[in-house]
Amino acid sequence: MALPSFMSVHVDSVRSVHDASEETRSIITGSGFVLRHRGQTFLVTNGHIVTGQHRKTGDPLGSAALPEFLNVALPMSGSGLGADEAALLGISHRRLDLYDDRGRARWLVHPTFGRSVDVVALPIDEDNQGGATGLTTTLLPYELGTSDPVAKLQPTQDLSVVGFPFGLRGGARSAIWVRGTIASEPDLPFEGESCFLVDARTRAGQSGSPVILFHPSEEVGTASAGAAAESWCLVGVYSGRTSGASDLGRVWNWRSLRAVVEGGERDVQAYD
Repeated sequence: MALPSFMSVHVDSVRSVHDASEETRSIITGSGFVLRHRGQTFLVTNGHIVTGQHRKTGDPLGSAALPEFLNVALPMSGSGLGADEAALLGISHRRLDLYDDRGRARWLVHPTFGRSVDVVALPIDEDNQGGATGLTTTLLPYELGTSDPVAKLQPTQDLSVVGFPFGLRGGARSAIWVRGTIASEPDLPFEGESCFLVDARTRAGQSGSPVILFHPSEEVGTASAGAAAESWCLVGVYSGRTSGASDLGRVWNWRSLRAVVEGGERDVQAYD
């Protein structure tokens, strides 16, 4: 089995219907992944997933309400199981608040371009969430690494978008892999932004997915501990198609992601 199949996280952006009620409604759903970098752990997804708004215009993507928190599904493991099989026992649902007690956004955005770069990083903790079942929540994080993979990419090369189209899951609730072909020069900004295009049959629900370069037959360096027989690296974050009629989608590159997790600032978005 390929470990990245169990490293993507299904994300549901939710708002309470009434302040004093447990009733909630989903604003938008997507994908994400856990990233560990320099001793910190983040949930990475798109800005439009945490706000429910278009990254440039601020127009609502469906409901006009702001999401209040994220419901995320994290893999679970039991005593004695290795990381490669962590997701086989099921998932643990965790609520991640999007705002602090003063109504300020908790997620980080790009230090220069803010939310117009459609990548955000929400700090999370790794506390044991096991409870009485004896199972523990196991985070399977990507490592950003120090080597920039973008300069090694080229048009016509295949990448994989690993997420949850239409909320679908594979066996053992694993992510779905969609192959994409690099369609624009990865090292040159598309429309002046730090992203490039992939030609892929992606659909709603895959926004926020990790985009990886995968070579299952090569036994070289890996993007995460515990996957010594696989060669793969994180190259960016997928954020949806350029239009509903196109199979061309944006991938915000590794450099954008690094800028967010190393120098990112809290978004100015406030909860109303």
